[in-house]
Amino acid sequence: MTIAIMTALFLAAFLFGLGAVFEAMDCQRKSEIQRKQLNREREARRIT
Repeated sequence: MTIAIMTALFLAAFLFGLGAVFEAMDCQRKSEIQRKQLNREREARRIT
């Protein structure tokens, strides 16, 4: 019985950790895209 509970807790923690990692990667990618967009806008202003 305790082994089943421990396994369930471990799986829950593992999935939660994976979710956090994916969330962090997604945030990083979004900020990267945002920065590129800002750089493009800055370039456009510099040209005009």
